[in-house]
Amino acid sequence: MNKLKLFKGIAVIACACTASVAAALALTACGDIKDEAHTHTYGEWETVTAATCETAGEERRVCSGCAEGTEGHAETRVVDPLGHDWDDGQEEPPATCASTGTRVYRCRRNQAHTKLEAIPKIAHEYGEWQFTYPTNSTLGKAVKTCANCTEQDLGHKVERDLPVLTDENYTVEDNTATCAKAGTAKFTITVNGDEISFTTQTEATGIHLKGKWQDLNGRTPAGSAIAVNKICDECGQVMDTQTLAMLNSSNVKNGEYTYQEINPATCTAKGLAKYTTNYEKLKADDVYYTFEADIPMI
Repeated sequence: MNKLKLFKGIAVIACACTASVAAALALTACGDIKDEAHTHTYGEWETVTAATCETAGEERRVCSGCAEGTEGHAETRVVDPLGHDWDDGQEEPPATCASTGTRVYRCRRNQAHTKLEAIPKIAHEYGEWQFTYPTNSTLGKAVKTCANCTEQDLGHKVERDLPVLTDENYTVEDNTATCAKAGTAKFTITVNGDEISFTTQTEATGIHLKGKWQDLNGRTPAGSAIAVNKICDECGQVMDTQTLAMLNSSNVKNGEYTYQEINPATCTAKGLAKYTTNYEKLKADDVYYTFEADIPMI
């Protein structure tokens, strides 16, 4: 005889048939029981389809308290695309002064994914002028090259011709050459808008710049004219010569001397006069030679 029993609050007809008991117990599955609320207990999300840089993925989790295939046993969700993770990029090729370049970025998640960025041309970066120095009789050349481009690129090299070394062609500073010795000097010139300066050797000028007029050492032009020389301080050569006329009243009148009577002459005694040179080249150096001479008796 079948008996009515309660199982978890549900009426179940007990019978001796094992299969009938199993079927009755199966009625307790959460998907089949409508009258009693069931709280799903889901596990961790598991990847069904992995998301990539550009495509979405899918994840799934299941309830540990439900049978496979029952309502609510599993749920899924969409995983957004990951997006690209670009590296710092490589110049392939780099830009030069003559052409643009390209920077290639690669995705760290997938090296097959790339993006390109144009690199503008870069400016010329010229070094210092290199010289073939001119001289007093030969031409020279100034050349500078760019560090950012090759010799075949336009503008890689700038060349300027330099004229011979003269004061007319250059501004000359700090020339250490003298009349007899070579030296060095700084030369500056503007060629095609470029101001170019360089220091190079200079030849002896052959020009005496500074000297002194000789001492007469007791010589006087009292009886005849005498010569006095200006001697170069650097080389000892004669820079100039001045002839001092004989002392007499005629040469005073000619302006070669100024005359000052110290003691007048008398009929019984000679007088004494002072003569001072009045030559322009001596006066230009602030040099005056002075002589005393007798004045004949009257």
